[in-house]
Amino acid sequence: MEKNKQVTIRQLSKKLGVSISTISSVLNNRQEERRISPETVKRVQQAAREIGYLPNISARMLRSYSSSSYPITIAVLTSFQAPLPLISSVITTLQRVGNEAEYKDINFNVTVDMFEAGRVKELPGLLDGTRFNAALIANTIPTDDEFLAENVISSPVVFIGRDIPHYSSVKTVAHMTGRQAADILYSSGSRNPVILYSKILTQTTIARIEGFREDAEKLSGNKPVEIVADGFTEKNGYEAMKNFLDSGEKIDGLYTITDSLAVGSYHAVKKKGLKIPDDIAVIGTGDSSVSPYIDPPLSTFTRSQYNLHEEAVRLLFKQLNGKISMPTQVVVPVMPVLRESTRRGSIANFEIDI
Repeated sequence: MEKNKQVTIRQLSKKLGVSISTISSVLNNRQEERRISPETVKRVQQAAREIGYLPNISARMLRSYSSSSYPITIAVLTSFQAPLPLISSVITTLQRVGNEAEYKDINFNVTVDMFEAGRVKELPGLLDGTRFNAALIANTIPTDDEFLAENVISSPVVFIGRDIPHYSSVKTVAHMTGRQAADILYSSGSRNPVILYSKILTQTTIARIEGFREDAEKLSGNKPVEIVADGFTEKNGYEAMKNFLDSGEKIDGLYTITDSLAVGSYHAVKKKGLKIPDDIAVIGTGDSSVSPYIDPPLSTFTRSQYNLHEEAVRLLFKQLNGKISMPTQVVVPVMPVLRESTRRGSIANFEIDI
């Protein structure tokens, strides 16, 4: 079957030798009420994933109502542990891109549904499409990712910052971000680098940590010390950093998985009577709105949040208007933004090969 064309339920039916009504019931997660055997359900779901079946939302709307007069529901699905700026950015990007001429015919409402990390499977209507017509999904952890990879969501979806087989996604090369952070700290003179991250780990944060570990050990000859915070907030960063500094362990460079953890760490470092960057060089991730305005301005990585979310929204809209008929993966570049928090004396203007 050609992979550059829209895969239809009729084609799946022909391929599997199963009735169209059975295929439709399975893909809409109504197999129990139709008493479809587990073996048939597994065959249909596996074939849909392998072939790259995407629900035809346009056809659904034509069967039920006019898309120009009745809005569809686009859900933003994310964990309660997600930073609030992420949710705000996705919603405002949906509104802005939705006003563009190319997508003006897509009439939609936005809902935000949240779940405890690791419990996405408990979200009502996740698989059968009873609560939304399309979704942007972010901040899942590996347990969630496994569940999503093994099941079929009956609505068009785009995953932000993670790869789920057979679904569309937009992500960064997070492993490279961690490696670059280690390089920047080493170039700033740090020989005792430390990494601070949350105990809630996603695909993206795991990749950043692994990249930092590899290059930090290679450059300094020592395994980097790791600090684990309870969450992603400034308070979490402050408490974790304070406890670490009170332990007396060596540190002259700090990489934080998010800018919010870096902001909290700043407060702990200063209360200890230490200076940034003279005593501890600091680099974060995310280029949040406050990063240029704290003292000293925070070096960070622009994960191109604006572009990341914009690419995800555009990818979802292209699925909705039929311009994309197969799962698509988009990679958004990440670039360092070097500010005073990593600049020390004569090496203030170092360069890094990215």
